[in-house]
Amino acid sequence: MNLESKLKTQLVADCRGLGAYARRHEDRYAIGLLDLAIKLPGHPHLLAEGKLIPHQSFAPTLRQFEEGQRYIAAGGLCALIGWDPKTKVMYVHEWAKTALRKDSFPPGGSYGPHAETLRDWLIWRMTK
Repeated sequence: MNLESKLKTQLVADCRGLGAYARRHEDRYAIGLLDLAIKLPGHPHLLAEGKLIPHQSFAPTLRQFEEGQRYIAAGGLCALIGWDPKTKVMYVHEWAKTALRKDSFPPGGSYGPHAETLRDWLIWRMTK
């Protein structure tokens, strides 16, 4: 299992530990399908795309971006989740064609627990 898959699997397990519904979608034939479905108690259902961040930016593919836009247009919530491959620091960003670490939540990223960081992002975005 590669690092990106391990990080997604761990986030799903951690979310489940918080009482969430969480599932990884890994189907190489389903072009544009977002990686993760997460429903934390008391928060909206979330589709997320998880990426490793080799430099300062991370992004969905064009097809994934379009899929996320359709979900948002139907009233859903999408996010980009990125991990630094060396430190495993996690960054959460509103749905976008390209996300930057410096514009992500929390400032400077999170060493974990990542499920709690994701829950904090959901709370933070309700108050902004």
